[in-house]
Amino acid sequence: MLYIFDVEGTGLVKAGFTTRCPWDRVCDGFWRLVHPTECCGKLGWDNLQLLALSPGSMEDEALLKECRPPVAGEFWRREDLDMLLLVFKMQAISGHGCDNENWRLPLPVKPAEPAGRGIEKRPCCGGSAVVCFACHRSFALWVHLSRHMRESCPAREATGLGLARVECSRCNLQVINRNLKRHRASESCKTREPIVLE
Repeated sequence: MLYIFDVEGTGLVKAGFTTRCPWDRVCDGFWRLVHPTECCGKLGWDNLQLLALSPGSMEDEALLKECRPPVAGEFWRREDLDMLLLVFKMQAISGHGCDNENWRLPLPVKPAEPAGRGIEKRPCCGGSAVVCFACHRSFALWVHLSRHMRESCPAREATGLGLARVECSRCNLQVINRNLKRHRASESCKTREPIVLE
């Protein structure tokens, strides 16, 4: 389903997709997300109010971003709320069997503050940057450092520890697994002569 949260005191709303209750989605706030500077320090449970829910998919979320690009990440100006709701309505009617009366889902009541899994904030909101011990590159979130260590740390590759890469079946180039689809669509892959190992 698609949701819209008001980020109180910022003049911004956050729209997105979730497969579970939207309150479960935000139990740790939106601290980890790329956000406009107006949201810094205001992405926690107490600052979020659910405004709208509608049937939808990840594809619908992508279309929403195409129809009206966000300010940053998945955040829009509060003035765009009517337009966002209109896109929700059109998508619910055209793709999810809804009509003019039932395209909005009932809003679940905001529960008491949940025990989160652990709040990790970006440095702009008071969190600490994490640093790669091998190449000393700095990252805003632990998940980014973890991915860097698995997939692209030049110091790790130089030590022969190996990285999570796969071979492109078209050009035989070693590519980070999550980038394989993008690589296969690139001109460099389409025009590259396959590497022949002798």
